[in-house]
Amino acid sequence: MSGGVVDRDLGWSKILRDLGELGDLVVTVGIHAAEGDEDAGDGTTIAEYATFNEFGTEIIPERPWMRSNAEDNEQKYQGLISEAAHKVILGVPPRAALAAVGNEVRNDLIDSIHDESKYEPNALSTIAAKHSSKPLRDTGAMQRAITVSTRHFTEVGVE
Repeated sequence: MSGGVVDRDLGWSKILRDLGELGDLVVTVGIHAAEGDEDAGDGTTIAEYATFNEFGTEIIPERPWMRSNAEDNEQKYQGLISEAAHKVILGVPPRAALAAVGNEVRNDLIDSIHDESKYEPNALSTIAAKHSSKPLRDTGAMQRAITVSTRHFTEVGVE
């Protein structure tokens, strides 16, 4: 009988590897290039339309659908990121855990767009043109253009 040490990993190496991968990932939520380049119907891209409404112009009032969402949900998102790490420890793939956070943010952004109580109503001329008093919504193209992207930092040029 020989005495010796037996090293039984029991999955610890995989957990460490997956947590390392999670730390190397970035999730972005918003109107990304491919979707944002789509024409909003009047020669303006969806990305331009979204930006004009987010920050306002001389004729469009500021309707900060992204910034207000981030401020309103900051604590929630911090909790979701912590939950993502916990899910990875339990065996959920890192990309899937982070994508779940992104999908929750996406849903909240769409809810923010639909919360018309937060924004100045459309001008009468806008209501007449689009037959709706609901700001930020006409064809639904902006909401559909909000996507989630989960990639490694190196894929987005961040190191």
